[in-house]
Amino acid sequence: MRPKFFLPGLVLLLFFASCEKKVENESQQLKNEHIKLVDTDYFGCFDEAFLKDYPVSDTMFYNVVDDTLMLNVVMNQNCAARHTDSVVTNKDTASIYIQNNSMDIANCICDYRFQYHFAGFGEQVHFEVFYKPFEEADFTLWGELEYP
Repeated sequence: MRPKFFLPGLVLLLFFASCEKKVENESQQLKNEHIKLVDTDYFGCFDEAFLKDYPVSDTMFYNVVDDTLMLNVVMNQNCAARHTDSVVTNKDTASIYIQNNSMDIANCICDYRFQYHFAGFGEQVHFEVFYKPFEEADFTLWGELEYP
């Protein structure tokens, strides 16, 4: 004759074992999450609000808002520049490629800001920005930044 608590005890043991495995799987999933680009904002020449907040040219900086890591790239360029960009992410690295597609030249210089919004970032992210002026054959490394 078996004891009355055998079946409920077995069910309780299986429940705790399955909960422990689920927590382990969620933890592993968070560790393996890869950085991904969510959105990009562009700010062009003579953006007065931006210049008040960030008066430094030719720089990169990041900030975190909620679960979004925002990388800001500020480039001092000729006012007639027309930029295109692309982003390649690979695990904990984001490579950004910016190029000027205009041969026009104006008699002024201004700051362009690219703000990249990333999700899925882990404890460390490596950012690298490459730039290609008009009529250049290749991209060159413009800057690198580590988070945090």
